[in-house]
Amino acid sequence: MPFRPLPKIFTDHLATLDPRRDPVVELGSGDGAFAALLEPYGVRPFGLDRGAPWSGTCDIVGDARRAPLRPGTLAVVAAPNLVRHLVPRRGLGPWVAEWRRLLKPGGRLYVFEDAPDVRVPAQRHFRDVQDFLAQLAPTARGPLLGRERFLDLTAAAVPRQAWQTGYCPNEATIDAGEVMRMLGSGRGGAGGPVAALIRGIGRDGIAPGRCWWAMCEAEEQG
Repeated sequence: MPFRPLPKIFTDHLATLDPRRDPVVELGSGDGAFAALLEPYGVRPFGLDRGAPWSGTCDIVGDARRAPLRPGTLAVVAAPNLVRHLVPRRGLGPWVAEWRRLLKPGGRLYVFEDAPDVRVPAQRHFRDVQDFLAQLAPTARGPLLGRERFLDLTAAAVPRQAWQTGYCPNEATIDAGEVMRMLGSGRGGAGGPVAALIRGIGRDGIAPGRCWWAMCEAEEQG
């Protein structure tokens, strides 16, 4: 799920990077949608994903929890819509601290997540779909994760004061028909919650709401 527009703090930083000297890594590169958003800024991130390489988007096969990367070498580590999928596996804080250690002096870690708060029915349907998918695979993914929950989960490894955070709209579009087909391919009964969710999406559409971001810089040495 991409984020449109990207937060200004992130795009301003991208504009300062030298592609020859400032490597960028995206953790959980998936289908490459996030990487495509960086192209206008002259940035082509190295994608890390634990599954089989996606066409042209995964450069490094590995688990983000134990990224096979050398500490102190990266200008940017980006984790878009990743940390909520790691929460069910426990730990989160230590992994985020490891990502921070990958940064070279002056480097930055960025976390991006869709917020669970809703303001209109289409956003509620988006949240409910994420909840449903998390129930199907409770050890592999989680529901939408709020900013405060993230800060609580990582506080023991990265203190709250190390983070800058904020919210921005997510104007990315979602194919409602594709989502309804995906939901309808399961075994939800005609009168069950899945069927009600399909009807709701057909009536109201489906859309993300706000997203939140969190950024911390490389830990000072010495």
